[in-house]
Amino acid sequence: MATAKILSIGSQVNHSEENLLILFGTKITEGLSHYAVVQEFIEGQAKIRPQMELIFGDQVYHVEKVGRAVQHNMHELEHVNISFNPYDDEHIIESMIYVTPYQFPKLTEGMLITYKD
Repeated sequence: MATAKILSIGSQVNHSEENLLILFGTKITEGLSHYAVVQEFIEGQAKIRPQMELIFGDQVYHVEKVGRAVQHNMHELEHVNISFNPYDDEHIIESMIYVTPYQFPKLTEGMLITYKD
């Protein structure tokens, strides 16, 4: 299990009609910061796999599918993309985590994100 704290929420994060969330570590560039949530790990290191839970505050999501590039991106940049949409096995985005329910979470600065095995 790993826990991260939301340090900032970009001005464009909640305006996504695509139902996607970009999480990034503190090495984020200025250009991306408007479109992403900046997280800082305070405990453990996240290992993303299907059937685990992602918990935003008290909002629980279940990981359905994990793209092949997710673990590398998480380890190197503390970066992942999360889709709150159904996935299609023929069109998997390799940098994406696909979760249910298909509802964008309510996010606040200081909120904890738990990556639960």
